[in-house]
Amino acid sequence: MINRKRRNWMNRRGLTILPALMLALSAALTAGEGRPKAADFSLKDLDGNVVQLSKHLGKGPVIINFWATYCKPCMKELPHIDQIYKDYRDKGVSVLAISEDSPWSVSKVKSHVTGSRYELLVLLDTNGEVLRKYGLLGTPYTFVLNRHGEILYKHFGYRPGDEVSIRDEVEKALAEQDQGEGDASHSDGSASE
Repeated sequence: MINRKRRNWMNRRGLTILPALMLALSAALTAGEGRPKAADFSLKDLDGNVVQLSKHLGKGPVIINFWATYCKPCMKELPHIDQIYKDYRDKGVSVLAISEDSPWSVSKVKSHVTGSRYELLVLLDTNGEVLRKYGLLGTPYTFVLNRHGEILYKHFGYRPGDEVSIRDEVEKALAEQDQGEGDASHSDGSASE
């Protein structure tokens, strides 16, 4: 009797642990040089155009920000994300601001973005598919990726001052990119003039 109870408990426990192990293995397999890679996705923007993350990689760092109109911290963070975009877009930085508003509240997204005069690219994840793909449970959640799609920074929530960390990570990604380009263009060891 005891053995059967113990075996049932172990089977249930194993079913709980197995998904966590699979997720850890998946992250390890997508890691390049110790950095996990962001999962690719496709979502529609506010005009109905399909936007794919991988199409934004290669040019420069990418900021992914999950937000929603009903999320007060998101509403405080988004103007800072937009300003970072405006400050760095000429250096190749992209921002994908992914709205997690449901089909019932998505109508508020376009009016909010237009009214706030945001210039960042807003995508709609009305069914939460990408949020789940990234293993997230809430908003706001921000990622900074390098141009290769490697995750350099991730942060849940927003408190005043968090935008400084995001800006710092963008600066680091740009410096890493510039250093990499300098190394690639002078692989023979010569210095630029």
